[in-house]
Amino acid sequence: MIGYEQALAVCRIDPEAAARMLCELARELEQLKAEVATLKAENAALRCKVQALEEKAAKDSHNSSKPPSSDGLSKPKPKRLRPPSNRPTGGQPGHPGQTLRMVAKPDRTVRHPVERCSGCGRSLEKQAPDRVERRQVFDLPEPKLEVTEHQVEVKTCACGCLNRAAFPPEVAAPVQYGPRVMSAAVYLGEFQLVPSFRVTETMRDLLGCESFSEGTLANFNADCSRRLEPVDRIIRNLVAKAKVAGFDETGVRATGSLYWLHSVSTSRLTWYFPHQRRGCEAMNAANILPNFRGRAVHDFWDPYLKYDCNHAFCNAHLLRELIFLHEEQDQKWAEAMIDHLVRIKKAVNTAATRASAPCRPRTLTDSTSAICGSWKPAIPRTRSRNRRLGPSAVAAANRAKPATCSTDSGTTPTASSPSCATSRSRSTTTSLSVICE
Repeated sequence: MIGYEQALAVCRIDPEAAARMLCELARELEQLKAEVATLKAENAALRCKVQALEEKAAKDSHNSSKPPSSDGLSKPKPKRLRPPSNRPTGGQPGHPGQTLRMVAKPDRTVRHPVERCSGCGRSLEKQAPDRVERRQVFDLPEPKLEVTEHQVEVKTCACGCLNRAAFPPEVAAPVQYGPRVMSAAVYLGEFQLVPSFRVTETMRDLLGCESFSEGTLANFNADCSRRLEPVDRIIRNLVAKAKVAGFDETGVRATGSLYWLHSVSTSRLTWYFPHQRRGCEAMNAANILPNFRGRAVHDFWDPYLKYDCNHAFCNAHLLRELIFLHEEQDQKWAEAMIDHLVRIKKAVNTAATRASAPCRPRTLTDSTSAICGSWKPAIPRTRSRNRRLGPSAVAAANRAKPATCSTDSGTTPTASSPSCATSRSRSTTTSLSVICE
């Protein structure tokens, strides 16, 4: 490296050489600046990629929308959002409880006599008992099918006409299982979600249906499906007219292919709709969201927000997202928002059970605004969290009214009303409100 005195001597002896040297150094400096800028950009991109990969690896069912089945063997330790109470575990004072109680008329009575005196050995067979002590055992009967034979008479009239009585409509074959067997099998498979081959084993082992097969179960399911078609239409019409309804979808395997099971739920009803697509094509085929005029509660997936109705984000999803921001990105405001959302739910539940003590929407809204104000400085760090919410969804959210946690009917909300929150724009600020009138 040339020193100051040497550089000064070169300038005095050969000014042209000094000028060339300065120009060369200037070019090298510009090249180095360009290389540094490129390396900085690459480093920033790599940092973002590493952060995205670390966030992806840190996601599980407790801090994202990933299902518990994706957690693998290293399942996260469950964390309670509710603070611990001072009450002991188990049944609380005043809880009615459930236990077996003796019946007045048992199905079978087994008498255990006293034959001889345990002291002197005298026979007591003919002596009447002073009293009888009772104990009852509740047990299942021996698995044995009850066979009912239906016989119809055939008579020939004097006029020569042959007359035959009719079998009941449900007796359609020479030999068949009855409605109680059908109900038990469909219940095990469709409600308890027992695999079909295990349903057949259960029907054989526990209920004595020796010839029960998976084909029989398939016929029972198909018959039950046909019988439930009117009920299905009634449920669909009711959820389509609901003031508040939850919308969701999940992947299922059917006939060897991937299907999406879409659901519309209220506090009392749930309607299912299977489709090979997940997005708007399936939602249009279900034909509820296109004409829905209530409040749709759902996650942050973009297709939901394309429909012209009131929208609300599911609080369960919001809490999981906030847990991720708090635990993985050390965002202090997220913890405050978690506690605030839990307090909102508690206030709504209290208002539902105590008509004389309604929750105060202004207080809850002011608290929300204060927490949202502390969110703004942290937004640049969390912008990558909004990838599931596309531009059209953000635009729709900007047009949406603030969400409510109410029945939208002007009455005190019930504890089963869907907890909800709305974001006007997840890239700028959040507006959460609760209306409990």
